Amino acid sequence: RRKWSAMAVAAVRTRRRFIPRHLRLDLGRARVVQYAPAVLIANNAYRLTGAIGRRDALDGGRLWCYVTTRHGFPRLARMAMHALCNRLDESPELVALPVAALTVRCGARRLPVSLDGEIARLTPPLHYRIRPRLLAVLAPAPDTDG
Repeated sequence: RRKWSAMAVAAVRTRRRFIPRHLRLDLGRARVVQYAPAVLIANNAYRLTGAIGRRDALDGGRLWCYVTTRHGFPRLARMAMHALCNRLDESPELVALPVAALTVRCGARRLPVSLDGEIARLTPPLHYRIRPRLLAVLAPAPDTDG
């Protein structure tokens, strides 16, 4: 019971922060105009079923754009229910697009952007691209002892 009441309180608080904005997304091969409260730009695809929020690979060299297609609290609540049931892929409120590069344009002078969990206010247009294998990562060797 506490879990559901905490989720309801969090949803109301979050609703105040997600102000829908008129966004123009230049996806290279297409342009999308969307009135949306949130856009997620990610390196490599996130899972939308099962272990939602995880990625199968960090080195896939692909940029992904996740856009909420509808605004309004009831629709975002429905999307949250799909996420809670590990079926975000069935949510009509979310579109996932693989892109080579992306430019986000908006009439606002500054947009709140989360960069590794920190909120920054950036001036649009925002340009995103991925540069595969540019960052060298040190990791332990895989365990081969079965």
